[in-house]
Amino acid sequence: MLVQYPHTAMGNKPPSKLHTHWKGPMRVISNNGSEYKLHDLVQNKDISVHISRLKEFKHDNHHHDPLAIAAKDYEEEPVEAILAHQGNPKRKTSMDFLVRWLGYDESEDLWLPWSALVNNTALHKYLRENNMEKLIPKS
Repeated sequence: MLVQYPHTAMGNKPPSKLHTHWKGPMRVISNNGSEYKLHDLVQNKDISVHISRLKEFKHDNHHHDPLAIAAKDYEEEPVEAILAHQGNPKRKTSMDFLVRWLGYDESEDLWLPWSALVNNTALHKYLRENNMEKLIPKS
């Protein structure tokens, strides 16, 4: 689903002129009458939205990646995978991770600090695969 930005004194305006009028897409988790519970794919959190602010997201799975589209709302490039890490896991804020960006080759790989990736699902997957689950935030 796509979500319309909240109504303000200026109307339903996006955060900037570069944003579309609809945020998302987001995955529908459930609904209770006219309230829908959605999962924000980029921030990896759930939100509640009234049906009047929703619109169906139509796409072709072979040509469009919903996560890549949703990441544009946050002006972020989607992460394909975390390839390596450096630093001490006992001091996670001192750690850096080698990021492979979706749609780019290894020449664009970049080392990023923990703080830039803390809520990224690719990082969480990497941490699970490398027996560092305890570093994944609880929220």
